Amino acid sequence: LARVLPYGEASYLMLTGDTLSVEDAYRLGFVHEVLAPEELMPRAIEIAEMIGANAPLAVQGTKAVAQFWRRYGLEESLRFTATVGDRVLGSQDALEGPKAFAEKRPPVWRGE
Repeated sequence: LARVLPYGEASYLMLTGDTLSVEDAYRLGFVHEVLAPEELMPRAIEIAEMIGANAPLAVQGTKAVAQFWRRYGLEESLRFTATVGDRVLGSQDALEGPKAFAEKRPPVWRGE
């Protein structure tokens, strides 16, 4: 909890056992959106499709970097980010993106 919420908020919740309201969870960035139950699955599918349209190696790399930054210090995180960036930018998919854009067509990602 202390890694995802501001220190004061996390401390308050952990020390008091109080709960976090939906409004506060949104305000603090703990949740991205607040939706009515019937809107949840259509929005989840929409977001999944947005992510799925991106290059798989870039998505995997971004997720790995975001998780790494939460756990490690600045120097380690910068090195890890550079390593992941080199791998992603050295991929065939990194060439496919600009090529598809220039040819005015959707990219065909191969995860290579």
